[in-house]
Amino acid sequence: MYQKYLIFSLCTLLLSACAGKVNLKESDQKVIADKNYRFAKIEVVVADKAISKKTKPGYFKKDDFVKIFTKQFYKAGLIDSDSPYTLKIQITKLHIRSNLIAFLSIPESDKLFATVSVYDGSNQVVDRFEVKSTYSLGGTASGLSTIRTGFLYRNFGKMTQDLFKGVVEAEEEIQ
Repeated sequence: MYQKYLIFSLCTLLLSACAGKVNLKESDQKVIADKNYRFAKIEVVVADKAISKKTKPGYFKKDDFVKIFTKQFYKAGLIDSDSPYTLKIQITKLHIRSNLIAFLSIPESDKLFATVSVYDGSNQVVDRFEVKSTYSLGGTASGLSTIRTGFLYRNFGKMTQDLFKGVVEAEEEIQ
């Protein structure tokens, strides 16, 4: 009986450690959702100086991010090889805490901020917005960067996917 409560509490804690914001007015979010975008290609670019100096080499794996993000979009029905649209994600700020900092629960968050752009078949920008994702949980549950980055990447993908699917939720301001 107590195991169910423990598992439920742990899952709630892990999920509540994620926060995010899409910088776009709610009315504009509906306009984007109504366009019913599907993407033939997803490209990810890391801007110069986007990765914080505190982020240890190897903590951010672009291929892992692309794999998780693309899988989410595929499952949501947002991938269509016949579509003229390309989704480009330019990571503008990335900070991943060291395992020790996360384990000791020192007040700091993992952060992934990016500009997301939709390009048409003639390579013209048709929509653009910012997405900010953070993950703050510390302690033993977050002692490994791979666990934290997985949550961070999925949270970013979910917020972006929800925008294209028309799911608008309350937003939280992130600095």
